[in-house]
Amino acid sequence: MRILAILSFLVMLPIPGWAESKPYYGSFHTGNSLLEVCERQNTLNQSICLSYIQGAFDAGLFYDVHRVKSGKICVPRKLQSIQLRDVFLQYLRFHPEERHLFAGVLVIAALKDAFPCSE
Repeated sequence: MRILAILSFLVMLPIPGWAESKPYYGSFHTGNSLLEVCERQNTLNQSICLSYIQGAFDAGLFYDVHRVKSGKICVPRKLQSIQLRDVFLQYLRFHPEERHLFAGVLVIAALKDAFPCSE
């Protein structure tokens, strides 16, 4: 009975550091980490690369359509996902000083740079 009481008490103790630790953002890439994934020539990494860029692209278009500020993205109608990847990788190569930023932000920056709207 005494062992059961001790075990019950130990289970209720908080795990030190868990509550105080910073949030885990492991699902977000930086420009550096996504560049590394995109440059690997295997099917899994190429799928991850394209999926991330396509998701950021879709989110960016949704955001862009629902705002009124300048700087919209005007992509060609028949743009293919492989072209999105190429635009993104080129942007990262020409802007290494930005690679520490979240990759989603960099995808949108690359697309705005490559496909600005002429108003």
